[in-house]
Amino acid sequence: MKENLFPLAVVLGIIAIALFGGAKNTGPLFPPTTGSTVPNPETRQLTQAEIEVEIQNTRYKTTELQKKIVLEEEARKASIYKDKLSIQWGGWSGNVNQEYIEIYANYYNVNPVKITGMKLVSSSTGQSIAIPQSTSLYFSNSQNQDVDVWLYPGEKAHIITGRSPIGSGMRVNICSGYLSQFNTFNPNFYTSCPQPRNENLSSIPRRPVNDNCFDLIDNYPSCRVQVEPLNNAYSPECQTFVYTKITYQSCVDTHKNGANFYSPKQWYVYLKRADPLWKTYREVVTLYDESEKKIQTISR
Repeated sequence: MKENLFPLAVVLGIIAIALFGGAKNTGPLFPPTTGSTVPNPETRQLTQAEIEVEIQNTRYKTTELQKKIVLEEEARKASIYKDKLSIQWGGWSGNVNQEYIEIYANYYNVNPVKITGMKLVSSSTGQSIAIPQSTSLYFSNSQNQDVDVWLYPGEKAHIITGRSPIGSGMRVNICSGYLSQFNTFNPNFYTSCPQPRNENLSSIPRRPVNDNCFDLIDNYPSCRVQVEPLNNAYSPECQTFVYTKITYQSCVDTHKNGANFYSPKQWYVYLKRADPLWKTYREVVTLYDESEKKIQTISR
């Protein structure tokens, strides 16, 4: 801030000039009584009206300088991610499993941005929470490992206050829709799983006995496992395919190396809190980076 003191000193000097006539008036305090008494225009005292104008001008310049100092200070404190990330409200019903904030990565970013370790802070209540790790590729019936959350250009993360219905956060993929058959996610998944009819059906012999199986698969709904047992009209090969291949885990194993596997570009990150973090109204929340510099503030 030392570099800002010199302009302020200059402004204060202007005020002094306005009030006391400035350095130009170098004549004697009591002018001689002989000769002309008309003051030199360059050395005459300012009138009261002129002084008032100078004071008003000085006040304006002081205000503008103060604004400039504030802007410079805000720029100094701003995060390098200020134009790379943005946040907005998601849900705030007072239910921890429906309360979430969304963080977006700008489409024009060149590189991914790590949000794990950043903080969300309420200036209304003082509540503060660090964004945790989450699971990148979720495996069902397995121990999942959490990793840092990196948002690629155009990707977003739902930062959900409560706990995951599947016990883990995740990066959404084209198979995630299967998980919503028996679990409720907030916000809902918007995924379209690969159609069973487009999978490798070579394990089902192409014989007339399996025509009913191919008919079943051709019309099979997306992102759904078979709940009701198939009757004996379907061959053992058909039943094996339906029960073992039309599942979340089989979908992942088949498609995880595909270019568009992680689609849509979303993360579900859970804070695992038992109580709501944010007020449902008159709330102000700021996202800070790991250096505690402000990225963006939202309010409602």
